Amino acid sequence: MGKPKGAVGVRWGDKTETAAAQIGVACKQSEPSEDYPRFDICSDYAHSVQAFGRKAFIRVLSKDGRLAGLQFIFQNCTTRWDDLRDSVRREFDLSTRSKTDVYQTWSSGEVVHLSRDEQTQVCILTVAGPQFGPEYTRRRLASGLGEFASSLQP
Repeated sequence: MGKPKGAVGVRWGDKTETAAAQIGVACKQSEPSEDYPRFDICSDYAHSVQAFGRKAFIRVLSKDGRLAGLQFIFQNCTTRWDDLRDSVRREFDLSTRSKTDVYQTWSSGEVVHLSRDEQTQVCILTVAGPQFGPEYTRRRLASGLGEFASSLQP
C-alpha cells in the first residue's frame, strides 16, 4: 500500500491557493481551524466537486500557506456507502478486510480515513499529509477516548 502524496491531482506542500483552484474550490481566505489550531482551513460550501465517483464539498487544510490535508464531505452518502468505500480503497490501494470505516495510517504521518454518520447521512473522507496526519490522529484518539470515558459514567 502506497502512502498518499496528495489527492485529486494536488500534492502535499503545493501552495494552498493553487491547489484549491486546481480542484475547483473557491478559497478566498483561510482561517485558523478550531479543531486543529496549528492549521488553517478553507471551506467552500457553495461549490461541490466530483471526487471518488460522487459530489463532495471540500475543506482545504494548510500550514504556512502549503497544502497539508483535504476533507471531502459527501451528503446523503450512507445508502451508497459500499460504493464510496470501495472507490476510496481502490484510489489509495487499501485493504478490503474491514467492512466498516476505512482508516489507514503510515509511520511517516499520512492518514486516509473515511467515516459515516448514519443519523446525518454524511460521510467524511480525510486525506492527510505528513504534517496534518499526526494532528488528525491525535484528535481522533482523544475524541474516541473521551466518548469511551463518558460511556463509563454512571
